[in-house]
Amino acid sequence: MRGVGVAASLFLSACLLIGCVPPEPAATTVDVAAEARAIRDQSAQWLEWARAKDAAAVAEGMFLEDAETIFDGKIHRGRVAILADMEKNQAENPDSTISWSTTRVEVAASGDLAFERGSWTYDPDGDGEKPVESGEYATFWKKVDGVWRCAVDSGSTIKEEEE
Repeated sequence: MRGVGVAASLFLSACLLIGCVPPEPAATTVDVAAEARAIRDQSAQWLEWARAKDAAAVAEGMFLEDAETIFDGKIHRGRVAILADMEKNQAENPDSTISWSTTRVEVAASGDLAFERGSWTYDPDGDGEKPVESGEYATFWKKVDGVWRCAVDSGSTIKEEEE
């Protein structure tokens, strides 16, 4: 009888221990459509600041500290370098205008990484004589502390083919 009592005690103890194990957390579902809208909103804010020539707001409000920009062979690493490049460009082209249009946003199922694709136009001197440039871009976003920030912004000028 004693063996049955020990076995029953072990069984009951095991049942109690299993009951004390916390359940696995339920998997959270990311609303990727809502996150894609948030990225489009963030991109629109970026464009607004860019048009206002507020380089500091763009650098601080959009880029991660270790972000990178890659455009037509020029690479800038880190928010400080990106800000310096934007300020230099604005000083050299005070009448410039810029526009872009998002064509695609894809958000990872994890909800913390995404990319944006689109096209852009840039006029270095507004109504001046310099030619308008245009191209395509890809921006890679990372969600940090609930806010989407740019990790990498990359683009290329697309030149029309001459016949």
